[in-house]
Amino acid sequence: MLDLEITLQNLNSFRLQNQMTDVLLITEDGSKFAAHKAILYSGSKYFRKLFQEKPNAAVLKISGITTFVMSELLNFIYLNKFGAMTFECTQELYHGANSLKIKGACETCFEFLKEHINIKNCFNLYKFAKEKKISELVKLAKNYICRNFLSVVKDNEDLLFAPLEDILIFISADKLNVSNEELVWEFAINWISLKEKERKYYIHKILNHIRIGLMRYEYFNKKIKNHRYVLGDRNCNKIIEQSTRYFESICRLVEQEIYIPSPEFVRPRKPREVIFAVGGWSGLCPTWVIETYDPGADRWINMPYTDPLGPRAYHGTVIVDTKMYLIGGYDGTESHNSCRAFDVVTKVWSEVAPICYVSVAYLNGCIYALGGFDGEHRLKSVECYDPKRNQWILKASMNHVRSDADATVCDGRIYIVGGFDGNTCTNTVEMYDPIQDKWFMLSSMSTHRSGVSCVSHRGYIYALGGYSGSDRLRSVERLDVKVPVNHWSPVPSMKQPRSNFTVAVIDDMILVIGGYSQGTTVDTVEAFDVNTERWKQMFNMKLYRSALSACVIRDIPNLYDYTYKHYDLVILENAERLRSIVKSYENAGSSIYIEIDNMMYINDIKIQVNNTFQNNALVIPIDHIDMTMEQDTFGN
Repeated sequence: MLDLEITLQNLNSFRLQNQMTDVLLITEDGSKFAAHKAILYSGSKYFRKLFQEKPNAAVLKISGITTFVMSELLNFIYLNKFGAMTFECTQELYHGANSLKIKGACETCFEFLKEHINIKNCFNLYKFAKEKKISELVKLAKNYICRNFLSVVKDNEDLLFAPLEDILIFISADKLNVSNEELVWEFAINWISLKEKERKYYIHKILNHIRIGLMRYEYFNKKIKNHRYVLGDRNCNKIIEQSTRYFESICRLVEQEIYIPSPEFVRPRKPREVIFAVGGWSGLCPTWVIETYDPGADRWINMPYTDPLGPRAYHGTVIVDTKMYLIGGYDGTESHNSCRAFDVVTKVWSEVAPICYVSVAYLNGCIYALGGFDGEHRLKSVECYDPKRNQWILKASMNHVRSDADATVCDGRIYIVGGFDGNTCTNTVEMYDPIQDKWFMLSSMSTHRSGVSCVSHRGYIYALGGYSGSDRLRSVERLDVKVPVNHWSPVPSMKQPRSNFTVAVIDDMILVIGGYSQGTTVDTVEAFDVNTERWKQMFNMKLYRSALSACVIRDIPNLYDYTYKHYDLVILENAERLRSIVKSYENAGSSIYIEIDNMMYINDIKIQVNNTFQNNALVIPIDHIDMTMEQDTFGN
């Protein structure tokens, strides 16, 4: 390799000194570069074709290439590397490399741009790529903008000056990553308002690409239906009528066999991330089932990629790059220390260095395993796993022994809450500082929790559910890590008490999944919206289980291998499911209500909501018709 590098450096030196060169390249701005045909022939498909057609050419004029770009591209052809690269100049280098068909240079530029694209420069890259007709860069920039749409809208004003063509491309994209469709409408209104006189006439084109059916009816009725831009454009009438009929058909769903189609305006957008729920305890034994959750469709999907080593429960799960690590656990007979890794891109399982603890956290490129139970003793030891070295290293032990605890990471520190010390369920909380390699005691939770779930989001540590020693818990509390005097505050309780469940954060929603509740293992899922601080029921898993684990996987090239495949059927499936629930209540002689914007629809008659419902009445929130709870879990 060293000899080859020396040879290349010598050849480049000959080029710069015009020694043994046999062709002169002249750029568009008149600069001249001497070079060797053989080297250009081997490094560029453009020159290869040119020299095949004109083998005796001694002078070549190269259009569209500047002095800087030609200098850098010749350096790459001779030395296989560029000089100093910036985001702006790399765009020009990519354009030149693409024009001259220098494959390695294109790949180098693409990887640099992919690594350095950010909120501030993404739209400029998109405009440049469209102007130069570089499809790979257009795709890179578009995908980045769609994945980070809300951040781009907030921190990059360039998007407000984009032409209508680009606005429609973004808001119509299935991959647009938004927590709710109302935010898309608000961006569109801001875009129109910036140049209202000319842009207000585009409202019908914009409205045609917004997924109105994914909005709350109240928002549609108050913010869109009567908006002055909409009322002032006759072309919007058809869209508003279609949307109104859709919402009205939902309201009449309980009394008619209405089949709701899934046109574009009610079709969910595709997610940028999915949840993997792995293993757990189901029935009388552990399971190796893997399900993924698609937040766009609110559906769980069974995956065929089970671990050939066998089932496990009471284990930990961490995602590192494209690998999902399963750590420790119980196989139904004994606790074991095997650690397995599943590559979500190649879909291959592999063995990694063993450890037997079950509370896990990921920090600074390493996996931490905390406490646990070795079959005889509860533990307070801590080990750190480096995936690159496939090696575990002992770290400072916790202050307390604990199993059935849970851990999370926030602001570069690890927090562990609750658990069981062998005698009692505990409410103690510890924080680990990796710089000092030291554990610190924090304020205890208000409730003792074993089998608790813990997650961090927006600077808060949430502790959810668990077992107090006498009862399964619905309660939730959180710790603000930004406040010097740490104190746990109550948060609205879950709808269902549960312990030994798993938790994941997706789209500003904290999802609690499965677990043990009221004497049985459950498959139910509910989500806490941190913006509204309200809980709502989500679609059930396909398999009921406790002692499972979950992690969120995002931005992998084959993400859609793990998503729902029938988006066009989501509304129809929701309608059929709701009819099934309603019929079961009718057969039981229960009253039926549909709730929409604090109103009730009973036999098509609108009635103001009050708090005097019969005890056996079924109340279904219209903004989430795809509820799949068991009957006794609906609010009365």
